[in-house]
Amino acid sequence: MTTYTQSELAARVLKDLGLLGVDETMTADELADTVEVIASEITQMNARGISIWNGSELSVPQEYLTALSRRLCLAVGPLYGLFSVADAAAAIIPSEVVLRQLSSEPPSGATQSAEYF
Repeated sequence: MTTYTQSELAARVLKDLGLLGVDETMTADELADTVEVIASEITQMNARGISIWNGSELSVPQEYLTALSRRLCLAVGPLYGLFSVADAAAAIIPSEVVLRQLSSEPPSGATQSAEYF
């Protein structure tokens, strides 16, 4: 399974925002700021019931990469003045739809048992 590190995810976010070219590398400040926001946002998503991946913040599975990057762009963009915090906040919930689908438990097909009183 292909996975991406936290710094690769940070670079992807900056590329998706148009702040980093294909052949460019991040500065230490860009990396630190982006990783800080990523860690905070992932903690918030986990608190709201969106489990991003196998409990590891250091290894992002390929299927999460683009949806997660798009969601994180909404948190990083205002840092660089690309759009307002209000605009980002309005787009966050709709952007999490795919992440919620990826983090949900697939149906097992098993019959559920229940106790009646």
